[in-house]
Amino acid sequence: MDNTAYEVNAANVLVLRDAEAKAAVGLPDSITTTGRRMLELVQQVMSAIKVREEKAEAIAAKALEQLKVMREHNRALEVRVTHAEAQARAAELLVRRLHAELENQLSALEADVFVQPLGETAKAA
Repeated sequence: MDNTAYEVNAANVLVLRDAEAKAAVGLPDSITTTGRRMLELVQQVMSAIKVREEKAEAIAAKALEQLKVMREHNRALEVRVTHAEAQARAAELLVRRLHAELENQLSALEADVFVQPLGETAKAA
């Protein structure tokens, strides 16, 4: 085959030049036309695949960005939950302390109530 009758393009695809290719390989016009149509069909399929691949990449990139946003949102929520849990523990401790103080005061009041009447009775006697 004559080197001037064909070339290899950047995608490593053999490309036959029309007139030179026909003469070089001695193919009838119907075969070269059919071959050309097949190559065009393959190129169309490759173009369609490339378009779908680019769309898939765009969807994947968008999903990745959304995932990053959701992770950041989750981190912020985790910080808020940790803060809320700390506040709840502090509030629980405060309520327990207040409960203990109220019990002590109530016990002291009950003791005063029971002690005073007896003391008053003892003074009267």
